[in-house]
Amino acid sequence: MIATKKFNKAIMFSAAALGLAFAGQAVADDTYLGVGKDGIPTNAYGECWQVKGGRTSPECAGVMPEGDADGDGVVDSKDQCPGTPKGVAVDAVGCALDSDGDGVADYQDKCPGTPPRTPVDDRGCPLDSDGDGVTDAVDQCPGTPKGVKVDAVGCEKMMVLGDVNFDFDEASLTAAGKAALDKIASSLKSTSFKSATVVGHTDSTGPADYNMDLSEERAVNAMYYLIDKGVASNKLKAVGKGETMPIADNSTKEGRAKNRRVEFKVTR
Repeated sequence: MIATKKFNKAIMFSAAALGLAFAGQAVADDTYLGVGKDGIPTNAYGECWQVKGGRTSPECAGVMPEGDADGDGVVDSKDQCPGTPKGVAVDAVGCALDSDGDGVADYQDKCPGTPPRTPVDDRGCPLDSDGDGVTDAVDQCPGTPKGVKVDAVGCEKMMVLGDVNFDFDEASLTAAGKAALDKIASSLKSTSFKSATVVGHTDSTGPADYNMDLSEERAVNAMYYLIDKGVASNKLKAVGKGETMPIADNSTKEGRAKNRRVEFKVTR
């Protein structure tokens, strides 16, 4: 009986030693050791089984967490914009946010909030092809020469002839208007220019058609005055704009007086 017990203990000791040997081998090689939660094979640390060389057990497919190489919070398998810079806000597919939809990511956009369908440069700012300070989307006179002063719609600014205003329903020049035109004539004769367009305007009183004719008459009178003062007639042109381009409030007497005017545009 004693001999049998000793024999059984020897068998148990040998089995335990053999088990430890196998366990040590499993830990050393990081090979299959047991079955963990949900029947997934595990190593000695309870991790999904991997063997030397980084090969993963087939049973671990879909169990191991997916990688996120650029750390943007979107796993690589779903990331349509890999390599996003660290800290950049991204959408559900891992692409940098572009809040105004101009094609330039928010983190690179120097002009956020660009209106929809506005052409932009690589900084996300509206294009201004002629560099006049008015964006292409608004510019009604593209191709303005460099250095030319322009108005809000990108067209060369008209120089308002100071004091060249008219009495109500009149096209004849006032004394103040003639004095202002004398200075303009002197300036034009001493300046190299290609052409000058004299533009007449009215207030909103009366029919629009009548005001258009009146504005043209005012422009013609101013143009001929300049010609009489020695400005080359082949460089001058007169046009009327009627009541369409007010610069002041037509509901006031003062505003209407300002709108009865002549302007001119010089092309150098």
